[in-house]
Amino acid sequence: MDSLSVLFFISSIDCGGAENHLLNLCRYLSGRGNQLHICALSGPGGDLEADFEKLGVRIEYLDLPSLRTFLNPVYMKRFREIVREFSPDIIHAHLYHAEAAAAVATFFGDAPLVVTRHSSGLEFNGTRRLVSRAVSSRISRLIAVSSEAAQEAENIGISARRISVIESGVDTSLFRPLEQSERERRRSDYLSGLFADKPEEPVILIGSVGGLKPVKNYPLFIEMAARLIKQGDLPGELRFVIVGDGQQRDELSALIEELGLKGVAALPGRDTRVQELLPLFDIFVLTSDSEGVPVALLEALSCGLPCVASRVGGIPETVAGNALLPEPGDLDGFFESVRSLIMDGNRRAVLGAAGRELAVGKYGLQGWGDRNLSVYLSAIRS
Repeated sequence: MDSLSVLFFISSIDCGGAENHLLNLCRYLSGRGNQLHICALSGPGGDLEADFEKLGVRIEYLDLPSLRTFLNPVYMKRFREIVREFSPDIIHAHLYHAEAAAAVATFFGDAPLVVTRHSSGLEFNGTRRLVSRAVSSRISRLIAVSSEAAQEAENIGISARRISVIESGVDTSLFRPLEQSERERRRSDYLSGLFADKPEEPVILIGSVGGLKPVKNYPLFIEMAARLIKQGDLPGELRFVIVGDGQQRDELSALIEELGLKGVAALPGRDTRVQELLPLFDIFVLTSDSEGVPVALLEALSCGLPCVASRVGGIPETVAGNALLPEPGDLDGFFESVRSLIMDGNRRAVLGAAGRELAVGKYGLQGWGDRNLSVYLSAIRS
């Protein structure tokens, strides 16, 4: 088969781990001449809309209020129209709500359904678990980004023979270290924009990227920052940044104020230019309580950053010894891990170079995309 028509279902195309995962998959598939379409359950617009459109991906917005509206004849008609218009060879769903919507869409055509599970222990609890079990018969193949996600899917009712574990991928040509002169220039502008005192080098910038929501445990990141600042004997100026937005913005801003970090810790909001920002960090920190294989971590590794991340989900297997892994919620562990990297520039360089090598060798788009495509072909042939 020379070219495939692929219809993706996803909750929205705002900037997030699953959404960036899908963007990477579209980069790979569009480069091979496949016809790609997205059905987003949200209303029009989204942070990544322009990125998808540059790839020639057509986007349809359902503006679906909730899953309860599925049986509304208006939405059922729209599902039928979308499937008939795009005539997909594959329907591929990401995230719980989109998975349920895609299962409904399969009744209006004969395209097999592939779903990707991006985490474990988060999306498929309570009534969601029951819904997932009910629609599992519509799923031809399931891609899990970690062995934990695969086990959860099997426990819910997907047979092991239908499950493939394929970690997330990263565009290593887009997410890459910068030449020193370019980095110095960009970094000076970035630091000046983030912090009113316009700090001068040497500065050690410790950052994270992600939605400001409880599972990311950013209060721990901020408490770690406060303890590091109080340490007092560390080299250079310390600065902290969390790139992202979400429901905890006010809470985190208040905590920064309470701990006396105003001026040294910044919450600049969501930014779609993550590939331009990550290479400006010195250390990347992920304090999540639960994860599958976080795309932001792969992007940081690909940018050659030394990483400190919670020992949860698929992270230990993903980094393969090329990151420091304190236990989730362990403030002392994060403090000591980050402090050790602050104190040892050579260790930062070695760890960062190893992470870059790992990202290029194992998680580059070509090999990763090939593995996803093989699942599509297997579903079509079954």
